[in-house]
Amino acid sequence: MYVAFLLKKYPKSSETFIANQARALVERGHSVDIYAQKRTSDRPPDTTPAANDIIYLESISSSDKAASILGTQIPALLRHPEYPLRVLRYGTGAVPQTDLWRRRSDPIRHRIEEYDAIHAHYGPVGNAFQFLASETEAPFVTSFYGYDASELLEKNPWRYESLFDSADVIGSLSSEMDEELVRHGCPSEKVTRFPLPVDTRAFQLSPPASDCDKPLQLLSACRLVEKKGIKYVLEALESLKTDYEIEYRIAGDGPLRDDLERQTSERGLGDVVEFLGWKESDEIARLMADSDIFVQTSTTSTEGDKEGTPTVLLEAQARGLPVVSTWHAGIPEIVDDGSSGLLVPERDSEAIKSALEELLSEPTKWEKIGRNGRKLVETRHSLDAVADILEKMYTGVHGGEL
Repeated sequence: MYVAFLLKKYPKSSETFIANQARALVERGHSVDIYAQKRTSDRPPDTTPAANDIIYLESISSSDKAASILGTQIPALLRHPEYPLRVLRYGTGAVPQTDLWRRRSDPIRHRIEEYDAIHAHYGPVGNAFQFLASETEAPFVTSFYGYDASELLEKNPWRYESLFDSADVIGSLSSEMDEELVRHGCPSEKVTRFPLPVDTRAFQLSPPASDCDKPLQLLSACRLVEKKGIKYVLEALESLKTDYEIEYRIAGDGPLRDDLERQTSERGLGDVVEFLGWKESDEIARLMADSDIFVQTSTTSTEGDKEGTPTVLLEAQARGLPVVSTWHAGIPEIVDDGSSGLLVPERDSEAIKSALEELLSEPTKWEKIGRNGRKLVETRHSLDAVADILEKMYTGVHGGEL
């Protein structure tokens, strides 16, 4: 097959799951063209395939925005009287950019008859290019990944109403995401569950040793934003540090870094916690190899932002690390509670403490837990497993969990 991927930015080191989808297809003998709205300065992920072609579209202009407003925003105002109130409350966050790239889409439109499938990644990208669905008989697929099916729908419940009509397949990561999309107007028969892929070759199984005298190594790798829940881990560590020799490394950066560093100091965790800053995916893999437990206690943000199924939790399990995470969004569908890790309620530092204490007190169980996690990833999230599902999505065999 010959597939076009539509992206907002490329390359983006935090989106190895998209690069892995392309690689899974390429390794099956398919071809992938990548169309991106913006070029970034990121180093391409190691998993990025040699795409058949990479095309950057011209920047949108004020006339493009005006056309989108006239063609989609004004009709939306007429259909939904509450829409102006949403715009007043959330500003541009309530405004969907529908058909925004119509005037800049010549590169893909000139080739559109060659493609067997058009795959937009993230709801806003699907919105921006949904006009392509009427210009080809190839299926138009849009995948949702997290904030696009949570926070953005909180700000504008009608954001994707025309996309849901025009798309042939809507990709979802979890049962909760399925329900949200259907509740906001997506026909249930269009929703297809597909797991995020992990290149297990890049994360060799190496369960943590249980007989070392070194401090216990905890690791988190994420953007430092509210929904990652790092503050609750710090609260849990304040009391744990008296009973265990712990080192907690946080790989990532973001708007909450200063606040989290201040909290670390105030809680007397300066000798326990180390902020490493942003790390590339290969550096994260090396950090995992030197860690004992991976921690990601995600939570729903005050803006309504939620995770999908965090790739980093899959990568940690592929490495063989026990994980501590939360009963949040799609996480229970990628972490087997009690088998490959432990799940706790959101925003519950006492529960996080108890889960860490349970793992820290029984290091002889780490290897078994790690192997369970590796098996889970190999079975459900390997490149081969995901390639099977993508092929079905692109050939019209979709709907439900494949």
